[in-house]
Amino acid sequence: MCGLDQKPGEETSHYLLDYDGKREGNGDLWDSTFIPFMNAIFDGKRAMSVDMNYTHPAVQREVEENDFDFSKKRLDQLDNLVGAFIRNRERILGKSRAL
Repeated sequence: MCGLDQKPGEETSHYLLDYDGKREGNGDLWDSTFIPFMNAIFDGKRAMSVDMNYTHPAVQREVEENDFDFSKKRLDQLDNLVGAFIRNRERILGKSRAL
């Protein structure tokens, strides 16, 4: 799991709460899980990982590995994320160039 390393009194929830993927042209799909962190990192915040006690169910993995619909879903997710990353990078670079 990913989180933002906060200094005491520092507020970072706005990165997640204010993100609107539809407004950004990303469809508000899987991008809303990643783009807020990209924005926070660009603003100098430090991303950190948090260990979780989680094991993905083997039965679920077996079903998904052999199902075309799940493979297509993963490709759709990847397509959404690659486009979102590119658009967000261009937005960030455009904003920083204007400064």
